[in-house]
Amino acid sequence: MNLNQLQYFLEVAKSQNITKTAQKHLLPPSAVSSSIKKLEQELGVKLFDRTHNKIALNTKGKFFAAEIEKIFKKIDEATSKISIPDTLIPKIKILIHARSKWITELIIEYVSKEQSNNFIISNDYTNKEIDDYDIIIDEANEKYSHWEHFVLSVERICVKASVNSPLMNKTLYFSELKNEPFILPSVGNGMRRRYEDACKKNSIKEHIIVECNDRQCLHQYVSSGIGLTIGSLRSLSDSTQQNMAALNVIDFDEIQTVCVFYKKSENENFHLKKFCDYLYSKRII
Repeated sequence: MNLNQLQYFLEVAKSQNITKTAQKHLLPPSAVSSSIKKLEQELGVKLFDRTHNKIALNTKGKFFAAEIEKIFKKIDEATSKISIPDTLIPKIKILIHARSKWITELIIEYVSKEQSNNFIISNDYTNKEIDDYDIIIDEANEKYSHWEHFVLSVERICVKASVNSPLMNKTLYFSELKNEPFILPSVGNGMRRRYEDACKKNSIKEHIIVECNDRQCLHQYVSSGIGLTIGSLRSLSDSTQQNMAALNVIDFDEIQTVCVFYKKSENENFHLKKFCDYLYSKRII
């Protein structure tokens, strides 16, 4: 069974005339007739009722024609989507509120692989206009309830300090960190929220001395011993965090679940779906 067979069948089904279909494709009628008979043999059913000079769709033929027409419509839609010149493809707008370094690396890898830079990217934690975006990388939240989503990563969260910190190798409770300065991203960031929640839970006052959304600068501050921070346990294996380590805070046992939230509509964006499929293939669960 091939597309030509299905196309000939569908056109004959509509016109009820083999000769017209043959003329359209510059073929002898016998070639079209033979193609349809071969299709019937492969399916094991008759699709047409034949008389001396006429053919007519039977019940099974009508059902098969209706289903095949749906398939050809999908093929036409897919062809039109991928045929759009890159200069006319709408940019995919991404808002990153979690795992920014990793997501940046994934985007760079994707752009390099696909040879297509089709993104507008923001890391603005204060941005409230989420419906302006096509994809949002963030932790699960009710405000995204009307978006489609899938889990991108599930990771342990810890309190981090310089490897030279006097707090290393101690068993601690979070309340014992009440006088320790913290270096964290701005309000709205997931790690900032965890610190704020932990302070409330332990009835201690927040002590943030540096508010820093630049990941590299934040790590430099912590590595130098200026203060503590909160982040992914796995990311300590990153070369930029080689001078940092996790403190043993026994009552701070957190898990971060990061999701990809994306828009889905009847007029599905082929390039948006392709990028989402790529992110799905990179999940860490």
